[in-house]
Amino acid sequence: MAPQHVRIRLLGGFDVQVDDVAVPPGVWRLNKARSLLKLLALVEGNRLHRDATVEVLWPELGVVAGTNNLHQALHAARRALAVAGASAGVLRLRDGVVALCPDGGLETDVHDVEEALHKALASDDLDLPLDVAARCAAGLLPEDRYEDWLRPQHERVAAMRRTAVLACAAGCVLASRLSEASRRSVLLLEAGPDLRTRMPGGRTRRAEADFRSRLGLRL
Repeated sequence: MAPQHVRIRLLGGFDVQVDDVAVPPGVWRLNKARSLLKLLALVEGNRLHRDATVEVLWPELGVVAGTNNLHQALHAARRALAVAGASAGVLRLRDGVVALCPDGGLETDVHDVEEALHKALASDDLDLPLDVAARCAAGLLPEDRYEDWLRPQHERVAAMRRTAVLACAAGCVLASRLSEASRRSVLLLEAGPDLRTRMPGGRTRRAEADFRSRLGLRL
């Protein structure tokens, strides 16, 4: 039997669909149930050891209290997902590991953007990195911007946007499309001062510096 298809939006907000049926926002009885799903959607492999999950979501609690809270969050999350027809196996705790869609079928917009960025960096189409930058602009889960556990993930999305912007800018310069580079320079300014990201296709900082010097940009 094919796994159920779960689609999670994390950029600009949070919503979940199960086989194209939306989970109504009002059915999430516990905020931590939502947080649990967000966490699992973002971590590598979409699974995390029970103790690590407790440490991330309930750092102020001991092991026993934190584990009890985890079980409550799991129950609440399963009930919310069930409204859209999800089976209990979509969110599983087994052998001390909490897993989201352990049998496959999970898609997230963050993963989609990562794939789009890889494609953009391998292409000469400057609209591709520009599209990636635009998709990242809404930010990751803006309602959770002050959650400590999400800081690395916020930086992950910000880094993708910087990479996309710089790829677009460098591509304009190397193609001698300075008028277009100038038009898109606002995006480069918004990329911020952290310019450590490598340029696409092995391009070096020289192209980036040339772009900025020709446009008189100061980042």
